[in-house]
Amino acid sequence: MPSDKLPYRDDVMAVKCPPGIIGALILAWGYLSGNFGLAIGLCILSEGVLLSPFRWELAPQHFQNIADFTSVLFAVVAIYQFVQYAFYGIYGILSLLPLCLFPLLFAERISSHNRFPLSALFLSLRRQIDRQAASEQWVSVEFAYSISCLFAASATEEFARFYLYIAIVGCITLLFFVRASGVTRKRWFIACGAVVGLAFAYLYGIQSFYRQAEDSMSYWFRQFNWTYTNPNKTS
Repeated sequence: MPSDKLPYRDDVMAVKCPPGIIGALILAWGYLSGNFGLAIGLCILSEGVLLSPFRWELAPQHFQNIADFTSVLFAVVAIYQFVQYAFYGIYGILSLLPLCLFPLLFAERISSHNRFPLSALFLSLRRQIDRQAASEQWVSVEFAYSISCLFAASATEEFARFYLYIAIVGCITLLFFVRASGVTRKRWFIACGAVVGLAFAYLYGIQSFYRQAEDSMSYWFRQFNWTYTNPNKTS
């Protein structure tokens, strides 16, 4: 009996982004988060390595060392941000996420495998492979790194409205490469347009409701008969 269900895509971690996509997301992150100089350097490294004909033959141990270095770098950044800014350091950690994860992306792109071993990211999987209880899986970190750039760019207040458009374009671009093979481009773009339209309607609806609720609460608050009022102050 034929099924009308669309094929399920379970290979998101195998998606390779076309040249320029990650570089553009890195620059967008740097511009919105105030790290534009750093973003230019990361963009040159990430995109320039694709133009280089040289590749390194990295062994599994090398990938594991790079993953461990990434974990240590993230821990150092987290500790520094919390020590300097207390609870608000979470925003600094989020804004520097692409920097912390960049060694993973660079190692994948410069290696001859053009992939990253999954065991390097999980200590438990390393042990299973050492015991020959599991086989190695090679994945791509490009999709996850692209998402981290979009997340990191959200840690801004100055360009909040501009970030909305960057996030929409970035998400649509990334999801285009992992869409189900049975969906035509026309249907896919129509669905994306509907989702974007609903998102804008929801955003402006929430903002309108918030303004009305704020005015109503302020009005009802002033109706209470306080025992003492100061004519020189206003709400």
